[in-house]
Amino acid sequence: MADSMTVFIRMLGSKLGGKVADAWQGEARRATSGIAAAAARVARAALVLPLLVLSLAVVSCAGGAAPALPDPGQNGIAFTVKSEPAGASVVVDGVVVGAAPVEVKLRPGPHRVHATMSGYYPAPSTRVQVGTTEPAEVTLHLVASH
Repeated sequence: MADSMTVFIRMLGSKLGGKVADAWQGEARRATSGIAAAAARVARAALVLPLLVLSLAVVSCAGGAAPALPDPGQNGIAFTVKSEPAGASVVVDGVVVGAAPVEVKLRPGPHRVHATMSGYYPAPSTRVQVGTTEPAEVTLHLVASH
């Protein structure tokens, strides 16, 4: 637990210009006796607690739920996204919709589609025009990065 707290404090400290991590490390270095160690623990808690509360507030303000595509309503068109190789993470209009091949229902009109996969360069963002009468399909090609 102490190691994960150290990593957490260092990560947050780097985000806040290193001041939190420097303060925490300074207190830890000074904690050489029993009383000093207790004081260092109190100082760490005083630094960690507000940052923990702040991080929880940020997460709760973000809504905690993943964004979703707008409801296509009755005019929704079945749209299939495939990838070469299969299994890439597919993003439609900025929303992750699943692993390829994946079918989503979209409103007619223009949409942006791209895909990513570990070990591959991301497929370029592609603009597709979803029609009003026939199903649409696109295959995104990813290139190995090594």
